[in-house]
Amino acid sequence: MDIARYSIKNPVNIWLMVIVFIIGGLIALNNIGRLEDPAFTIKQVQVVTQFHGASAVKVEREITEPLEIAIQQMPQLRRIMSISKPGVSEITVEVESHYDSNVLPQIWDELRKRLRDAGKNLPIGAQTPSVYDDFGDVYGMYYALSAPEFSPQELREFARIIRRELLVTEGVAKVQVSGVQQEQLVAYINPYQIAGLGISFPDLAQLLAENLKPFNGGRAQVGEKKFVYWWIMP
Repeated sequence: MDIARYSIKNPVNIWLMVIVFIIGGLIALNNIGRLEDPAFTIKQVQVVTQFHGASAVKVEREITEPLEIAIQQMPQLRRIMSISKPGVSEITVEVESHYDSNVLPQIWDELRKRLRDAGKNLPIGAQTPSVYDDFGDVYGMYYALSAPEFSPQELREFARIIRRELLVTEGVAKVQVSGVQQEQLVAYINPYQIAGLGISFPDLAQLLAENLKPFNGGRAQVGEKKFVYWWIMP
């Protein structure tokens, strides 16, 4: 078919097609989504499990492998990748591409259920597996809070109040506060005084563990040596 010849002989049809295309383009342009930070769906989650003090081989054998066996039973699974490092297990789970964003929350809930069941058989000292599924979250606005005349504790309180007010604002889905300076306790221990009192370092660590319940670990320095200790929260 000679398109040029047809266009010359039937100009009315060509003009009708042009008008239809223009009207359709204007309608599409008016209805298409226009966002500076559009939402997109990431069909991956990361499962992180802490096992402090364990070697990479022990993490692989006692943490990563049991969790992988539980995850591999999911029918929605596409592939799974894992990294075992000293003290931590990282598992990346990806589901099939045909699942849309409306179905993903149900899949992640099923994943968490399987991990809870598998977590009952993890060794003592291993923490509960944490699932991170918010890779697709985007933030439209960033604000910095600074007040040199106020203490870090007062700034944390201001940030907490501002976050609470923003969460009840229409159109706000999530508010995250970062860069907050946390409180820290530093204990300088004289080993000679401890020895004179008849207190051993494990006894001192246990005493700190029982009285500093908001914390799950710490560092102690004895002379030129530094020690890292952990305990299981009751």
